[in-house]
This record gives sequence, structure tokens and C-alpha cells, in this order.
Amino acid sequence: MGSGSRTLLLTGTTLNVQSFIGLVILAGIVVNNAIVLVDYYNLLKREEPDLTADSLVVRGAVRRFRPIVMTSSTTILAMLPVAFGWGEGGELQAPMARVVVGGLTSGMLITLFAIPLLMHWRLKQRGRSMSVVDTEPASRTDEGAPRHADRELVPAV
Repeated sequence: MGSGSRTLLLTGTTLNVQSFIGLVILAGIVVNNAIVLVDYYNLLKREEPDLTADSLVVRGAVRRFRPIVMTSSTTILAMLPVAFGWGEGGELQAPMARVVVGGLTSGMLITLFAIPLLMHWRLKQRGRSMSVVDTEPASRTDEGAPRHADRELVPAV
């Protein structure tokens, strides 16, 4: 979000409704990319519990590098003509596109480098101890004990 605002400053674009819409779009895409990466880490941990923290982070980052780069770059490339103000109504949509292009460029790099580093640090800090946490409320079995509908691995607290 800070890089989207910096893009507005660098291009001399005013902060308006369109640029705020760009910030919302930017936040959604960057968060989605981070979720894709962290979700894959959880999947790897569940499928291969004997992986070391180093292997887990490297394998997850390598496997999700291409989808993250492709979704980010297609959005960036699609917004470039709008960011330059070309076409019908381009001047009106340019602030939104400039925020998305500038923010997504740095957001993609942050997702690809900072998230794996943070995950590696967290796994090393916790000694790779992971616990199973419910993502949906537990339902009761006939014996009265809770039965877990859907479980997800998250770092233990």
C-alpha cells in the first residue's frame, strides 16, 4: 500500500476516489498472493511432515513462484495502457491503474521474498512445531466427543 501511494507521489497524481479503488484492488491481489503461498506451505507440511524448515520454505516458494508472478504480471501489463491514460476515459482511470501497477510491482517482490523469509524464521523459532487447528466449528459424534469437520495446520503458539 505504501508503494502504491509512493507511485502517486512520483507521478504527480492526486489522491482521489479512483486511487482509493486502486488501493483496495492492490490490497486484495497482494493478500491473495500471500495466501496462495502460505496455504501451500500448510499443504506441504501436512503431506510431508518430515521436511525440514529449509526444504519446506524453498519447495513452497519454488512451486508457487510461477503462479504469483503470472497473476501479478498479467494485472500489471493489463493496467499499463490505463496507467498511461490511453483510450476512452483513460485520464479518469489512470490514478487507479498507477496505484495498482506501482504497488503490485513491489508487492509481488515482497510476497516472493519477504513471506518465505518470515515463514522460515517462524518455523525455526517454533522448532517447526505445528498444531492442528479447527477452521470450522466441531460437530458432536454420537458419543458426545467433538468431531472435527475441517482442520488446518498452523504454527503452534
